[in-house]
Amino acid sequence: MVNDPPVPALLWAQEVGQVLAGRARRLLLQFGVLFCTILLLLWVSVFLYGSFYYSYMPTVSHLSPVHFYYRC
Repeated sequence: MVNDPPVPALLWAQEVGQVLAGRARRLLLQFGVLFCTILLLLWVSVFLYGSFYYSYMPTVSHLSPVHFYYRC
């Protein structure tokens, strides 16, 4: 039992398992790279929006109430 030669079906299953594990590893790596890229793009877009908004939007210098009154 201990020193029996491996069964061809078990060898085939082992090869299939190795192929599937390789594909799963590659898919997980691709998903991780895609996720990091999307996260980086989101961070850059938020940073650029905030910096341009802070640089180009004027500050509030005068406040006065506005009363809209329309006659029909």
